[in-house]
Amino acid sequence: MPYANINGIKIYYEVHGEGPSLVLLQGFTRNTLMWNPIVEILKKEYQLILMDNRGSGRSQHPSPPYSIEMMAKDTTSLLDSLNIKEALFLGHSMGGAIALQISIDSPERVKKAIICSSFAKVPETSLMQIDIVSNMAEAGIPRELILQMVLPWHFSSKCLEASGAQEHLIKAMLKDPYPQKPEGFLGQGEALKSYNIVDKISQINCPFLIIVGEDDLYTPISCSKLLKEKIKMAQMKIIPHQGHMITEEVPELLCNEIKAFLTS
Repeated sequence: MPYANINGIKIYYEVHGEGPSLVLLQGFTRNTLMWNPIVEILKKEYQLILMDNRGSGRSQHPSPPYSIEMMAKDTTSLLDSLNIKEALFLGHSMGGAIALQISIDSPERVKKAIICSSFAKVPETSLMQIDIVSNMAEAGIPRELILQMVLPWHFSSKCLEASGAQEHLIKAMLKDPYPQKPEGFLGQGEALKSYNIVDKISQINCPFLIIVGEDDLYTPISCSKLLKEKIKMAQMKIIPHQGHMITEEVPELLCNEIKAFLTS
């Protein structure tokens, strides 16, 4: 398994395919496994760089504090170790925030970026949900029940009303071979709470595609509209009837949008 010593910790990463370098950055609590459906499609045309953010998956879970700026630096440091000076970026949710931060801190590294279900500042309702999950875990509530509460925040009604969908999704989450440790949950949660680039977004000067599900509860359309208004070279695409996890609900549709934007 490939690891890189980055900013004092071990970061797990993967490289798939050949072509222009495309960095995939996942969101809060997630690890590289979430990209599996996307990887199978995009690796035919791109060199995909995947990494587990600090505090998730197979990367180290150091004690907090974490910040989005810190995770952006982890990403560019990994690219340095791979001798990649400039890349394309695809970020989902918190991964989109990391891509936005890189575009502000190191604009020369970003050719184009696609961010899905992302934000310049996390809505207060979503921060409350993070605290509720943490409090439930501390109270000893079974993880399966916590996941039942989380599902509607992440997946659309269209997805969840399908026969057996809820049970299938919960089983898949419970079987994650690389579950997040408490230090990682707390660290990433604190990074989200402190993140606010509303006053800095207008500094971004590279092409962006902003994608959001019409029924996203976690990062509603208003978050994406703010980004679209502030980023000079931004396009926006709303996916009808989809929730926060559009990467898992409609991977083929999403990949079509990604490829069309990157080749335009």
